[in-house]
Amino acid sequence: MRKKFVYIDLFKSLIEEEILLLKYNPDVNEDPKVKQMIHFWDSTHDIIAFNAWVKEEISKLELETFVPNDLDETREQDEFLWEMLLLKQNTLMDVILTFNYEYELVKKVKTFATWPEYERIRLAYLHQIRNFYDQFREELKEFNAPFFIHQGMKTVKEHIDKIPETVIRIDETLFASKDLHEYLSDLLDSLENLELSLNDQELEAANTIVNWMLYVAGILYNVLLMSEKFAIVEDKKRGIELTEQFYEIVEEREVRLEMLKMISDQPKN
Repeated sequence: MRKKFVYIDLFKSLIEEEILLLKYNPDVNEDPKVKQMIHFWDSTHDIIAFNAWVKEEISKLELETFVPNDLDETREQDEFLWEMLLLKQNTLMDVILTFNYEYELVKKVKTFATWPEYERIRLAYLHQIRNFYDQFREELKEFNAPFFIHQGMKTVKEHIDKIPETVIRIDETLFASKDLHEYLSDLLDSLENLELSLNDQELEAANTIVNWMLYVAGILYNVLLMSEKFAIVEDKKRGIELTEQFYEIVEEREVRLEMLKMISDQPKN
């Protein structure tokens, strides 16, 4: 039996935005792998099929963030960019599917049957975020951070530990998640051009940890994005005027998409 999605239009719009960001981006839209991804979504518009395709492509990767210096630089950059694009789609799909699962569970509980729809959505967020943070805590226990990232990982753990294991306040949790996402983004930026001499063991540990941080940052970004999207729908229902300061992620995303579209529409010499 095919999985049913209650908010399929909203979910599809999130994926469609990601695809448009690829279509309009001159840095990636000519890449054969990116074209294949775009074509797959455009030809199916099927969430389950797209998730399976992304997972299959992910399984083919040997994710490397800190790579040996003797590799061809152009190939290295192309492969890295493709890995990042795939990881981005993968985290979006994970957030969509886990939210849908939690929402279906909430719907089945009689206690919540009389709750307003938006409150049931927020409860599903609560369960989803709690499960993600439980996952993050368990994964953190497995890491032995190399010297250059030890302090950064300590701070990441402190952020995660601020979220109680029994999450009860969704707004506070979303704000804390935004803080963690911003910290991870800054930390990853600081590592981008770092030149280090690492042995094989340190290299493997560094790749594992940095790819984990990329995954966590992607999950948090998409959880926050989805929460803003649902809040916008609710505010429109209530006739509440939308303000950019409350929907920073959606606003930034729309501006980025519009800028890429303008670049794409410019005549080529």
